Amino acid sequence: MDKKTVLITGAGGNLGKVTVTYFLNQGWRVIASVSPGKSLSGFTGKDLHVYAIDLTDEEAVAGWIAALLNEFGQLHAALLLAGGYTSGSVAGTSAADLRRMYSLNFETAYYVARPVFLHMQQHQAGRIIFIGSKPALEIHPGGNALAYALSKAQLLKLAEYLHAEGKEQHVAAYCVVPEIIDTPDNRKAMPNADFSRWIKPEKMAEVMFRLCDDKTLVTESVVKLYKKS
Repeated sequence: MDKKTVLITGAGGNLGKVTVTYFLNQGWRVIASVSPGKSLSGFTGKDLHVYAIDLTDEEAVAGWIAALLNEFGQLHAALLLAGGYTSGSVAGTSAADLRRMYSLNFETAYYVARPVFLHMQQHQAGRIIFIGSKPALEIHPGGNALAYALSKAQLLKLAEYLHAEGKEQHVAAYCVVPEIIDTPDNRKAMPNADFSRWIKPEKMAEVMFRLCDDKTLVTESVVKLYKKS
């Protein structure tokens, strides 16, 4: 049986590195993207292919995806992990903040997802996974990440749309929503938080791997990974 291939964006981040490792250990071929000027150190092996690409450049992404499909053939899954965060309430959120979060969280995902989704429809199989956020689903008074939440809410709707449109071709799209991912950066930023509610990157990778199983089709496009308040 041919080796399955997964595309992972944001591979240089905390979640990205763990996810790359997880899929490689499961015997998949991994195509990983990092930001221009960055690398993915500490990884070796013929099944890992790393590319530095500006995901905010739609034309560059389209050319890159076309080249990947020409070289590797079928993509079985795409995990779109690239993104960013900024805090700010309504009073502190400018139009520039909105545009920045829209670009980093939505556009970078959409530019990859669009050609990949069309490719998967042609092959009658595939899984696309986005990373959502709890503030995009549950609004709490005093929330302090308006631009971030709005951009992530767009990913929730995109996953819902693609999930519905791809159903007949056995293509599924999911938006995985963690409470907070347990990373060194997040612990440093929120040292007094209840870390027991946070999800480990390894668990996130495991869940995404299971969602990529072409024998399983989860009905809902939103997959919540947090405890109820």
